Amino acid sequence: TKFTVVLPVPPRKKRIEAISKLIGEYLLEMGAIGPSELKKAVEIQTKDRRKIGEILIDLGYIREEQLSAALKRQKEMEEKLSG
Repeated sequence: TKFTVVLPVPPRKKRIEAISKLIGEYLLEMGAIGPSELKKAVEIQTKDRRKIGEILIDLGYIREEQLSAALKRQKEMEEKLSG
């Protein structure tokens, strides 16, 4: 017996927004940014192909160390959920 499972894959834009939202949420939890900074960065990202972290750094809202900490936190959560 052979089964084929087809899972819906969101369009690229939706995947980017979802990943960005997670990074933004971690930065919010860490107190690195506020909701208004995240909102502005997400608005820019919808017109721009850059990653949310890069936009936040370019705007001067965060430093690379803060982005690295948020990415590490995201990776830890993904591993925890998959394991």
